[in-house]
Order: sequence, then structure tokens, then C-alpha cells
Amino acid sequence: MWEKILASVVVAAVVAGAFGIITLLLNRHWAKKDRRTDKLEEISNKLSGVEEKLDDHIQQDNERYATECRGRILSFASELINEPGHKHTKGQFDAVLGDVTHYNKYCDEHPNYQNEMTARSIEIIRGIYDECAREHKFL
Repeated sequence: MWEKILASVVVAAVVAGAFGIITLLLNRHWAKKDRRTDKLEEISNKLSGVEEKLDDHIQQDNERYATECRGRILSFASELINEPGHKHTKGQFDAVLGDVTHYNKYCDEHPNYQNEMTARSIEIIRGIYDECAREHKFL
């Protein structure tokens, strides 16, 4: 009888030991998985922060470029107004008209950006361009 009880105790101890080892292994596995999940979440948060900063820089660069285009447009229009005979090359006009295209597109996409400054200058540039094209007056 004692032999059966001892055998049962031994079996119970082996089962309990195996269960303990399995529990330990599972806990280690889940702990590693939790650490990986935490690390992935940390990386994801950092990437989100980088993405926001990149978006801000891109927006600032686009606005800066639009402002530079506006400056070139105003400067070129001023040259045309103050320079008798409008002696400029077609290439100079084409470059400024490229700036006009970019500037107008930026203004359309950003209605809060100051846009009133160039409307008259753009009309002057286009008008003189048309005149030079009609009369072959490019330099």
C-alpha cells in the first residue's frame, strides 16, 4: 500500500515539476515577447516623432521656396518696369514664368499664404513676355 502511495507521490512530484518547468518556460517566452512588443512600440513612437519633424521641415522648405519665387518674380517685374526696352532673354522670362507656376500652385494649396503681393507683377511679366514674343524683342 505504501508503495502505491509513494508511487503516486513520485508521479505527482514529477508532474508538478514538469508543470513548474513548463510554466517557467512560458513565462520567459511571454516576458521576451512583451519586451519585444515594448521595443516595437518605442520604435514606432520614435518614428512618428521623426515623421512629424520631417513633415514640418518639408512644409518650411516649400514655403521658403515659394517665398524665394515671389522675390524673383517681384525683382524681375521691377527690372522690366525700370529698364527701358525690356532687354531680357527668353530664358530669363521662362525661368521667372517657372517661378510663377510654382508660386501660384503653392498659393492655391496654401490659402493662408500671402499671395496679394505678386498679382500685378505677374501681369506685367506676362504682358511684356507676350509683347517680346510677338515683336521678336528678346535679347
